Amino acid sequence: MAPSVLNESHENGDPCSAGVERLPQEDKPHAKAPVAVEEGPGRISRISTLDVSAMPTDTVCRFQLSLTSTALGSVDIPIFAYRSSNPGPTVGITCAVHGNEVNGIPVVQQLFRDMGSGFSNEHASSHSTEHNLLPMKRGTAIGIPVVNVPGFLASIRCFDEDSKQDLNRLMPGKKDGSAPQQYAYAIFNKVIAHLDYLIDLHTASLGRRNSLYVRADMNHPEIAELARLLQPQIVVHVSTEGSLRGCAQARGIRALTVEIGNPSVFQTNLIRRTYAGIRRVLASLQMGSEYPEHSLSASTHPGMQNGKSTEAVLCSRSYWTFTSTGGILRVFKDVAQIVQPGEVLAEVQNIFGDVVERIHAPDFETVVVGVEDNPVAKTGSRVIHLGVVGNVFGSAAGDGHL
Repeated sequence: MAPSVLNESHENGDPCSAGVERLPQEDKPHAKAPVAVEEGPGRISRISTLDVSAMPTDTVCRFQLSLTSTALGSVDIPIFAYRSSNPGPTVGITCAVHGNEVNGIPVVQQLFRDMGSGFSNEHASSHSTEHNLLPMKRGTAIGIPVVNVPGFLASIRCFDEDSKQDLNRLMPGKKDGSAPQQYAYAIFNKVIAHLDYLIDLHTASLGRRNSLYVRADMNHPEIAELARLLQPQIVVHVSTEGSLRGCAQARGIRALTVEIGNPSVFQTNLIRRTYAGIRRVLASLQMGSEYPEHSLSASTHPGMQNGKSTEAVLCSRSYWTFTSTGGILRVFKDVAQIVQPGEVLAEVQNIFGDVVERIHAPDFETVVVGVEDNPVAKTGSRVIHLGVVGNVFGSAAGDGHL
């Protein structure tokens, strides 16, 4: 096993390269050289373990953490890390557990760009101005812009085409299991298990659209407060066994999931709102500063009215509706819309345009969490994801989020 960042030597004056894995030089078989890649403004060091307590302080580090291997070498995940010189909690922000869910990537990039004011990037978001930088007052932040590297490279939701496995239903993985199970095990034990807080960023699945919503255990007072601080459009009380969030919470980590709109696209407004929400969470933990509210106009978020953020709609649970016959699906509601009892949500037409099925809302108030975009339906196709409006939370239940 290669050494961790615990090694105290700093190659080439780079504190983040301490303890990186090394390769032998040709002229000196026993000599070692750091495995680091020059890319953009900073070095990227390859490591096999992540030792938070040994990281240099008050600087943004970039790592490639080795998880598993293929016939051509190791499979590495990219990691940002910032450790303040003042002790405090460790917060992790993860993205792309599903490979085609990319809205979270620029959120993580911007957070660490603003923590490390020395970074410069001509493509950085326009809001990265000096007064919006993020000086870290205490604690440690870990960011993983892509968790599911194989799925990300293939632009697919699942781990890979061979297994068709959903990585977010295999947590915490198995040390001696299948390829995706071992990958999940490595992620969970090398990174997630060392966190105090986890914010897991997702989007809708292919062919669907999501609101900006949070899935969280609202019976947990601290998690519930963090969910509200994120200021999404909707908060759904839920427990999903086998998910990254659910397994993290079972280990005592305060964890929640943020669903940021749609797959395979960058949605600037939702990205900015999520970035601002995470800044509020860090401020509440006395780790950093909030993102100035005046930087967010009403046009950047459908959950704002008269320039002020509206309260998130709280849901005691959520569920999907399905068609009972095939045909052409027309959905009449959009994400984040409140639905009154009995309203017509959608209809299915046959290929000649005749209505063969109408899908109605239940006899209680709901809100549209997500919708199906594909108009070609078969028997049992998804139609609309409804949140049951209410702030009385029973035991956490599954959300039908298959």
